[in-house]
Amino acid sequence: MEKGIFSFKLKVLRAYYIQNKQEHGVDIPYLNFMEDGNVSLDGVDDVGSFSFSGRSSDDYLFLEKKYHGKHSVYYLGKLKKNHLHLYYDFEGNYANMLSNVVRGIYNAGIVFDAELYDLNVGGIEYNVFLSQDDQDDDRKLKGLGIIDNKVFKLSLKMKNADHGKLKVKYLEEEETYKVIVRGNTIDVESD
Repeated sequence: MEKGIFSFKLKVLRAYYIQNKQEHGVDIPYLNFMEDGNVSLDGVDDVGSFSFSGRSSDDYLFLEKKYHGKHSVYYLGKLKKNHLHLYYDFEGNYANMLSNVVRGIYNAGIVFDAELYDLNVGGIEYNVFLSQDDQDDDRKLKGLGIIDNKVFKLSLKMKNADHGKLKVKYLEEEETYKVIVRGNTIDVESD
């Protein structure tokens, strides 16, 4: 796999921004997470067509929305459950945007078609997103997680109601773990 090729497309159910106390819908099919931690997407809203690009850092996404032939808008967001809560401004003042996000002040958002799981590996907990991989088989899930500031691809295949195998991949690195799944918690079994 070459660096920079999309490693996972997280399907978007709904996207919006709020301006002048009115919510405006945004048409975005996917948010593309690349294996180098960068993210991108293309879409359209009532202002025009645009391209988003940015990067993930810890629990935050830093994005620039470039309207084709027009201006840019800057976003900072935090993932919570299947929702990317965002704050935007036109100046790119990330310190101010981060302050607002930390205080729970948002003016935009993206809702994903995936569930948030807590992945416990060696006593450390990570947030990962998984969605059904095969429409005919609800025992297969795929998704992604940010682990140590790197975007990992994940696939989970359940053997029975609470035991399965989790494959974790980053670039050429790949590991498979036996796991126990309880609700939205995935625990890696110790050897």
